[in-house]
This record gives sequence, C-alpha cells and structure tokens, in this order.
Amino acid sequence: MDQETRLSLIEDMTKTMALVTVQNICDTFQVSRDTARRDLVKLEQQGRITRTRGGAVSSTIQTYAQRKEESGDLKRKLAKAASSLPKDGDLLFMDSSTSVACMAEFIVDRVLTIVTHSLHIAQAFSHSPKVELILLGGRLHSRDQYVYGSAALDALEQYRADWFFTGACGIDEGEITGVHLEDALIKQKMIARARNVVMLADHSKMNVNFPFRIGQLEEVDILFTDRDLPMDPADPASKPKDICVVS
Repeated sequence: MDQETRLSLIEDMTKTMALVTVQNICDTFQVSRDTARRDLVKLEQQGRITRTRGGAVSSTIQTYAQRKEESGDLKRKLAKAASSLPKDGDLLFMDSSTSVACMAEFIVDRVLTIVTHSLHIAQAFSHSPKVELILLGGRLHSRDQYVYGSAALDALEQYRADWFFTGACGIDEGEITGVHLEDALIKQKMIARARNVVMLADHSKMNVNFPFRIGQLEEVDILFTDRDLPMDPADPASKPKDICVVS
C-alpha cells in the first residue's frame, strides 16, 4: 500500500474513532511505530488530523478561537451566572475552556487570586490592579495556548482553591471527558485541590465523549447549563450535586 492511500485511511479512522493510536495504525497497516508516527506528522502538517499523546483525533475538533466564537452569547450568559459565586478574597482555579474565559469581564475588577494554566485567561486578567494572577509553568500547548506537564501538576499541590471553574468537551453517562490527555490531567488535579467545582456546559456537550477522562459529574458541585439534563435518577454518579439552568 502506498503512503497516500494509507494516509487517507488513517484520516478516515479518526472520523469514526474517538482516538486513533499509533498501535492502531501499526496493527491495521502492518507498519512500524516510526512509520506510523511519520504518517501522523504528515497528516497534521496537511491539516487533516490533530495529534495527541500516543495518536491522533479528527481535525474537525475546533480550535480555541472557533470554540469561543460558537454559541458566544450563551457562553457569556453561563459565565455571568457563575461569576456571582466567588467572594472577594477567594482563590480560584480557572481552566482553559472558552466558557470559563468569558467569566473574565465579570470578575476582572474583583479582589481575587486566580490560578490558571491558560494563557488566554492570564491575558484577560493581566492588567487588573485587583486580581493576583498566578500562571502555572510547564510545557506550552501551542495550538490551544495552555501549559501542562509535571511542573504545572506539582505547582497545583501548593494551592487549595475555594472554587474551580471548568468547562467540558463532552459529558456522557455521568463521565466528563476531554480531547487532550495533558489538559485532562491538569483538570483532574484542579478538581482534587478545590473545595467547590463549578462547571459551565451547554446542551451541545451532553451525550458526547472524547478519549480522556477528567472525572464524574458527581464531583461537580454546581453545573451551569441551558437545558435540563437527561440523567438516570437511580445513578447518583450521573448527575452533579446542583444544577442551575440559565435561560
């Protein structure tokens, strides 16, 4: 099989599988791991897939700018509602989601300490005279502009947040999932180090799943969303502790 045919087939695999691993490619096409990795590099250079640790996902997953633009008014409504929770003096974890980034305009003049791994959120608060901004260090994810890795995870151990504000890529059967393992690990640590977990997720994130687990809905104290959720009342893991539906 020539390389271009194989590349087309790998691209097709990313459209039907949540994650195509290097091992999947090796097993399917009987090629070496080096060949599989070169194929993924070429496909990403051509804009046909997005590489993740150990494999690839479909390039139809939107960029940060595209995600922020989509449903912008709704995200702003959820962010405005959630922004009423923190009080002056609180310490906040804020993740790399676009919904959480929308909170900046509502709390930028508050006396808060904000810890984040997102360059977008850091920029939004960088000129505030009242916010104490702490940007975690680590490796930079150039596409979505957040830092990750052991340095960021170790730094989070030094903080105990009053609130963790997070978005969601996908929620399905009570499980919260993300596109990138690196980002998922940061969010897992933030959940563990926060007294209250607040999620902003509209209906488009429901019944959607991605390759990497972040946590369970039962770990979320308040979910801000725009519709009632279809959940199994007999399964406490399928629902957050409280839901605020914002119209």
